[in-house]
Amino acid sequence: MSRALIISVLAILALAGVAALELYSHMLSGIGSGGPVPLQSIAPKRGVTPLPTRSPQGRVAFPQPAAAVSPTVSAAPPAPKFTQNESPKIMSVSLSSPVVTGGQVVTGTVQTSANVTSVQASIAGYSSGLQKVSSGYFALSYRVPNLPFFLHRTYTIVVTAQNARGESVSSSLPITIR
Repeated sequence: MSRALIISVLAILALAGVAALELYSHMLSGIGSGGPVPLQSIAPKRGVTPLPTRSPQGRVAFPQPAAAVSPTVSAAPPAPKFTQNESPKIMSVSLSSPVVTGGQVVTGTVQTSANVTSVQASIAGYSSGLQKVSSGYFALSYRVPNLPFFLHRTYTIVVTAQNARGESVSSSLPITIR
């Protein structure tokens, strides 16, 4: 065989290997069976009614129900007031954990100026939109795919916020997959 033919065959095999890894990583990234996990709401706990007690005379005393206590729900902090004509701003970006493993659910939040209409998070060429929770507050919950050991490393998540006029601003943060 000629040297050029051998090099061509090796190049084709290398490209096929890269394409197979790309397909494998694409399937595991959530496009198939996994993917974004909806944010869960946790119902507030109800107050516990105390049990009846016995008095020294042997009578059973039933306690009166306590006054209803409304749970304290911490809402998203109010977004700073911006007009629609101003550039979008990202105030903060946070992750539930900077180091994750396959199968783990990681959540992220982004606080923006009030004129931001959408936020996207991108990692290694894949993007996902964050859910708008309230004005200037976006969130995402994602199950980390089980990746082969050679893809375990630190990646950069790029968060992009966009306003109605199409202007955008980006911020980035690292995440390590082990």
